[in-house]
Amino acid sequence: MKSAAAIFLLCFFRSLSFAQSIDSLLAEISKTNDPEKKFELWTYAAMGYQSQRNDSGFQLALVQMLQNAMESKNDTLIFNSYFFLGGYYENKADFNHSLENHFKALRVAEKGKMNAGICLANEQAAVVYKQLGNSELALYHLKIAETYLSDSTVISSVPWVERAVYANTAEIYLQLNKPDSALIYALLADNVVDKKNDLFGYTQLLGILGTIYSKLDKDSMAQFYFKKGIAISDSTAQDISLVSTLNGYSSFLLKRGEIQEAKKYGLESLNEHRKRFDKYGTLSIEIADVLAKIYSATQQYDSAYYYATWRDSQKDSVFNEQKLAAINDLTFSEKIKGTEEKMKQQEYEIRQKQIQMYFLLAGLLLLAVVAYVSYRSFVNKKRDALIIEKEKERSDKLLLNILPAETAEELKSTGTAEAKSFDEVTVMFTDFKNFTQASEKMSAKELVREINYIFSEFDKIISKHNIEKIKTIGDSYMCAGGLPVANKTNATDVISASLEIQKFMKQLKEERQQENKHSFEIRIGCHTGPVVAGIVGIKKFAYDIWGDTVNIASRMESSGEQGKVNISGTTHELVKEKFSCTYRGKIQAKNKGEIDMYFVEAGG
Repeated sequence: MKSAAAIFLLCFFRSLSFAQSIDSLLAEISKTNDPEKKFELWTYAAMGYQSQRNDSGFQLALVQMLQNAMESKNDTLIFNSYFFLGGYYENKADFNHSLENHFKALRVAEKGKMNAGICLANEQAAVVYKQLGNSELALYHLKIAETYLSDSTVISSVPWVERAVYANTAEIYLQLNKPDSALIYALLADNVVDKKNDLFGYTQLLGILGTIYSKLDKDSMAQFYFKKGIAISDSTAQDISLVSTLNGYSSFLLKRGEIQEAKKYGLESLNEHRKRFDKYGTLSIEIADVLAKIYSATQQYDSAYYYATWRDSQKDSVFNEQKLAAINDLTFSEKIKGTEEKMKQQEYEIRQKQIQMYFLLAGLLLLAVVAYVSYRSFVNKKRDALIIEKEKERSDKLLLNILPAETAEELKSTGTAEAKSFDEVTVMFTDFKNFTQASEKMSAKELVREINYIFSEFDKIISKHNIEKIKTIGDSYMCAGGLPVANKTNATDVISASLEIQKFMKQLKEERQQENKHSFEIRIGCHTGPVVAGIVGIKKFAYDIWGDTVNIASRMESSGEQGKVNISGTTHELVKEKFSCTYRGKIQAKNKGEIDMYFVEAGG
């Protein structure tokens, strides 16, 4: 996926294609004292320098843009300056400085309550983290950006950001080897692309969809999207999309054992990359990696060695170029810091003069202020008490929606919540058997709406049985009985809830069939044993549980059958007096050996 900053600059500069020559712009800049006008003119100059590939001129323009933005005290211009600097450093592979400037842009946007800026800065930080290989932080910032997509002003200000957030999230889930989750976001991006007739986004998305379906072993779908992506990218001259999609298709064919076809598309990807790009970067490393594997498979070891050596040398070259770029950019970084320090010093001097000027006025106004404050004090205290109480109620409700009541109370009282051990907890996992097939037959909105409806009903059911929801993972649902307050009824509570969920899903299937709509089949698995429970993280923290009990419960779900509640022998011993169960024998569970398993038939 092309970086958001690069796309933003490209779109911006294309819109300025009518700009004057750089010499005339510099002459006009020297004639004006208006910082905002200077910012605009330096932006035009930056475009000119970039088109000439004049890096020193481009650096000069960026420094001047930042200086004029700070002189104007215009938050939007300051945000744009830092955002452009973040994009500049990213394109030079100086990711530390790129993140530094994008976070500066984010702070300006947050201070000025610029929702579009907050969304953009988080989305771009995610792209940088993705290039650094930090999928978790990338996903964290994309989730923040996603919360701002419901704001219509964000979408109208930056039309492509919605597609970028969804498509990048899909790519991150691919990095995390979660193709089902990646598919949900790719379909959301596809819906946006279709709505806005976004050809650029469409060409990028086709390669992503091809890779997703390849990982899901849906080869016909993967081949369809790869071929369509190649055809459209080629016809529209979308360089990056074409090269990336050709290489992805080559890797897909190699996986299928179609070696000669894989070789053909791999070499075509390499040729397109050489034609269109001045330097080899990460993409050429990926191409060389695929070609090395192809030639190794055909026992052409000289060529395999050549591409493997080229791949490794390119890694070293990219590393050395990044180091050299960082050294060469030290002077530029100092200029940026110098501009910021200069503006801070000027602001300090202005504040000192203002303090001296206002000091006398402050003394004269003091008596009037004291009198007014005394008069308003009683009224304000009463009003503030009501506001504080309402805000406390609101924050308490929000906290209880995230954490169990006991854990939330401990967190409020002490500021921390200690992890606790529980000797007997019953864990339930559910999973949709035909989720991927259903996702192919439903639109993105329908799919998300259906999953939300089903999981909301699960929430209602487990609440009736005193069970704690832990989390959802893609199309999987996890909950547990016997915590955060230990009890002896957790096994029967969880099995009762499991049967109620089973009944609900059966009724829902009948309803969807009558409506001629696709329905889900569900597997449910339960196991009882000891766990450790506590809070994870410091931001967007969550209540979670750990231990072998969780792993075995997951195996109960994956070893079960659709429409059935599968439980372990341990759980059966606790519920056999209340529920009728059918012994399945000792079943092999992945990484756990043979385990006694039972199907629960009905409540007693």
